Amino acid sequence: MALLVFLLSLGAIAGLPGRALLALLRVRAGLLEQAVVSLALGLVGSAAAYWLLAFLGLRPLFWLWPPASGLLLFRLREAGPRRAPEEGARGDLAAVGALVVLAVAALAFAPFYYRNLAPTRDGGLTFYALPDLVLHLSIAQELTHAVPPTVPFMPGTPLSYHYGADLVLALFSAVPGLGLPDVAARFVPTLFFALALGAAFVAARAFGLGRAGATACAFLVVFGEDFSFLPALLRGAPPGEPWAVTMLQAPTVVSLFMMNPMLPALGLLFAALACLARFCQGRGRGHLVAAVALAAGLVDVKVFAAAQLLAALGIAALVALWRMRDRRLLWATLAVAALVLPRLFLTASGEVGPTRVTVGLSSFVPDAVVNLGLRGTALGAAVFDLLERGRLTPWSLLAVLAASVLYLALAFGLRCLGLPGVLRALGLRDPREAHRLVLASFVLLGPVLALGLQILPSSAARGPEAYNNAVWFLVQSKYLAWVFAAERLGAWWLSGSTLRRAGLVAGVLALSLPSTLQFMRLQFAAGPPALDRRLVEVAAFLRAHEAPGRVVVAPESVGGPLISLAPCRSPLPDALFPHFRGRLPGIRERVDAFWDAWDYGTPIEAPLRALGPVDLVVARPRRASPAGVTEVFRNDALAVYRVARP
Repeated sequence: MALLVFLLSLGAIAGLPGRALLALLRVRAGLLEQAVVSLALGLVGSAAAYWLLAFLGLRPLFWLWPPASGLLLFRLREAGPRRAPEEGARGDLAAVGALVVLAVAALAFAPFYYRNLAPTRDGGLTFYALPDLVLHLSIAQELTHAVPPTVPFMPGTPLSYHYGADLVLALFSAVPGLGLPDVAARFVPTLFFALALGAAFVAARAFGLGRAGATACAFLVVFGEDFSFLPALLRGAPPGEPWAVTMLQAPTVVSLFMMNPMLPALGLLFAALACLARFCQGRGRGHLVAAVALAAGLVDVKVFAAAQLLAALGIAALVALWRMRDRRLLWATLAVAALVLPRLFLTASGEVGPTRVTVGLSSFVPDAVVNLGLRGTALGAAVFDLLERGRLTPWSLLAVLAASVLYLALAFGLRCLGLPGVLRALGLRDPREAHRLVLASFVLLGPVLALGLQILPSSAARGPEAYNNAVWFLVQSKYLAWVFAAERLGAWWLSGSTLRRAGLVAGVLALSLPSTLQFMRLQFAAGPPALDRRLVEVAAFLRAHEAPGRVVVAPESVGGPLISLAPCRSPLPDALFPHFRGRLPGIRERVDAFWDAWDYGTPIEAPLRALGPVDLVVARPRRASPAGVTEVFRNDALAVYRVARP
């Protein structure tokens, strides 16, 4: 029943508005391309409408948006020309459908998705309590009642973060009959995978690939990995760790199966490129407006993808203006910049405190030298001679260059087949091929930015929180590089015999899937852990009996699940989200001081006031409530106490 409700709401929330926007822009496209682009536009448009109305305090008026879109679509379709179905549409639909079925089969075993947030026989709930899950679920809970949102685990702190994917979760969870667990773990991830696969397919078709090449492109974008399996098999790798993460540190598949906004960003990115390609091919300005709108939506889903797309557009626009005397990409760049740059600055300045960007060789190359077993060689010695001792010599520079080329060759893996296509795109002079210049610029920018920048929160120290976010530029380039590689593979497919085609498929699978399969074996072997029934009961009590936005003080093992399952906030110490360290100085000490007073029976008023406005305390049941709080719920493991406000 919930699935039927979701499908109906998907048609109303994304399908109707998207089709209406395409009709308004007079965009004419094939059946599959129209479905994919309208879905992407509909999600962006509906999320923007929901956000704006919620910000104005008019959230209930959002439900007028779908019927208004339907009425607009009806009027525009009646006035517009009919388009005959294009040849080969059924074959394209079948190819994408088969890929979606494959993705669904993978999701069924993924611990973060179909098996997650599912009821257990004893009344508990499966819950994979890694930071990404708690982060995105808690933000989605926050968005159901607060726009703009605050940081759920830092009550009162404004949130500046690319939370567009979480806004989609909040939007669908507001539909009667749908709950956030089903929406977040099952329905919306399936939607995002279908959008990513479909958008990659139609973008490949728009870039001139045949059905075989487009199918290979879409499959490899989602399931293809790099050559990290080579050093892992030759030298060995840390047990229980994904090869793509530990050996080269730039995985593409891992983030798609771990609730990272990179998944929905892929759909918007490829859909924007498909629209841009159609515009450059002379299909009308409506495609350009659609591409600009999707790029603007991308900034609130994955800010690094929007920044890289804007930079690639700018480079391609200057080259097109100089070489082709074509101003179209320049206008597109200015339009995207006007919508994207303000959000980029807001995110960079406020997500986790000021962001520190430094120029210099990042750690990916020297780490790879160690992982490849080259630390003790002449090459490794020269690399570290420059990096650690600052000894600049021709040999050390050559060694760093050689190590960087080796790293990138392994990191791109089979995508290196597309390098000739990338280089040819740089020399194009036909304005109808300007979109290939944008794609080539995007692919080449990634390695330069990832290897030459360090992007860290200013408060980050050494350790997991010092993760260099510049790696996303390389990862995004790897996704898009499959278009050029699949173009080469498609040409080989068309020119080969049956035997050669079979060998081609076997070779592609053998070189692109080992790291993917190893990651899936690790992740899918063990099911997600379960939350205790009594903790689930507390979350249900908070949802049913407390107003959204209540601040709850709870032990860290309890607070994370509570802000994920109920629309509340909880001041959590920085261990759960180490990359936020320094944003609220002393939070660990204040929380520990409160629990010391609570556990030892000393007065709690002063440490409670030090935490700021607090509405509820969740803790082990006590015989008598401490002064200043009143018990309002209890089971045999946990109790909820309401704090008396002065």
